[in-house]
This record gives sequence, C-alpha cells and structure tokens, in this order.
Amino acid sequence: MNLIRFIIPIGAIFLFGKKYIHSIPTDGANLTILLLTIVIGALMGILLVSFTSVVKEEDDFYTIAGIPYAIILIISIGSRSAFSYYVQHNQVSFGQFLMKHQIDSTIIAPAFITMVFTMLLIRMAGILIKVNRLRKKNQLAEKTD
Repeated sequence: MNLIRFIIPIGAIFLFGKKYIHSIPTDGANLTILLLTIVIGALMGILLVSFTSVVKEEDDFYTIAGIPYAIILIISIGSRSAFSYYVQHNQVSFGQFLMKHQIDSTIIAPAFITMVFTMLLIRMAGILIKVNRLRKKNQLAEKTD
C-alpha cells in the first residue's frame, strides 16, 4: 500500500470534476438529487469495503476482492451507463420529467461525480482502517513472540 495508489484515483476524480462541473445547482429538487447520489455512493463504498480483504505479504499490504465486489462495480457502472443511454434515447420524456420535478439538467454531472467520489473516499478510508488494524494486529503478534 503506497500513497500513489490513493492519489491517482482522487486526482482522476478531480480532473473529471474540473472538466464536467461548471456549477452545482441547489434550487428546486437539485439539492435532493445531489444528496441522494452522495448517499448511494456512500452505500456502495461501504459495500465495497465489506467485500474487500486486506492481507500482508512480506513488507506490503494487498487488497483482495472477489465476485461480490465485481458485481457491485458492475452495478455502479452499469446503472450510470443505462441512465445515460435512457436519456440519450428519450430526450423529450426525460426533459419533461426534469421540468415537472424542477430538476436542472446541469445537476447530472455533479451528481454522478460526487457519487463516485463519495464511493471512492469511503472505499479508501475503509481500506486504510483495515490496513491499520492488520498492522496493529501484526505488531501485537510480534511483541508476544
């Protein structure tokens, strides 16, 4: 586990954010949409952490993730892709939905990016917690030897 493994994903999210987020509307139902996507990102992050194991081999820590982890990522990416596909092929009905519910179309990019950022931060924090627990457990084991 090194710092670069944590800096690269955060940097990528910031680059996407800078490119696609020009403003974040908070009027009407926009704030609700933004908060909802943050909660979804947090829940997905928690699920990812729960399906990730941390092991120590030699002098480094590694993460192990299996099928449930992959399924969560597929659902995360697939749902955003399905949403984008729907919007592209149903622009009129989607536009009517946005107007009816007082949602600004410019909330979509910030909502997706904050959802992914939240998921990423929680996943990284969870892994760091697991690494620290394993490190402490190993230190205690070495003291008793």
